[in-house]
Amino acid sequence: MGEIQDNSRERIHQCTLAEIEQSGIVGLRVAHIAEAAEVSVALVYKYYKDRDGLLAAVLGKEIANYYLEDVRRIRALVESNVTVTIDVLMQALPMPEEAERIAQRALRMQIFAASEELPELRKALGEAQKTINDAVCDLINDVRKRAGSTSPISTDVISFAVQAMGFSFGFNDVMTDKPLNDANYSAFMRDFLT
Repeated sequence: MGEIQDNSRERIHQCTLAEIEQSGIVGLRVAHIAEAAEVSVALVYKYYKDRDGLLAAVLGKEIANYYLEDVRRIRALVESNVTVTIDVLMQALPMPEEAERIAQRALRMQIFAASEELPELRKALGEAQKTINDAVCDLINDVRKRAGSTSPISTDVISFAVQAMGFSFGFNDVMTDKPLNDANYSAFMRDFLT
């Protein structure tokens, strides 16, 4: 029974993301999700209480995964190198022009905008942010230790700055004359990390 429940929750999760991609958060309809996931509307409401609960659960998890996947990838690269250098860190950085990242940022912008109107989603984002910040700070501390860094800047401040910079890519995405491309971002990050 537990496996069937997990499977239906995962289908609902994936179908919710697909519905958001097609119709946006505002246009999301639970009935469409239930039909696509091959479950009843009642089951969706049993798992998530209401539409806002569904959005909070799915989007809170999605935004955490978005950042935590980067943390895992960077950590694996850092741990696979004896010495952490700027070149090693540069290999790990996501680039602003990657198509998958542009789609992820579009969803992230929708999530943050919707959280202003949906208290449950805002709470889920706060919980996700705590998890993200802890993971990023842990990674920064590990990188600092491996690199022998003695920077007096607080790990929390660095974590915030890195995440804020990542968020700003969304602003770049909506501009017609994009000032940020992979080449100038790489040059900036090389200077920043140095």
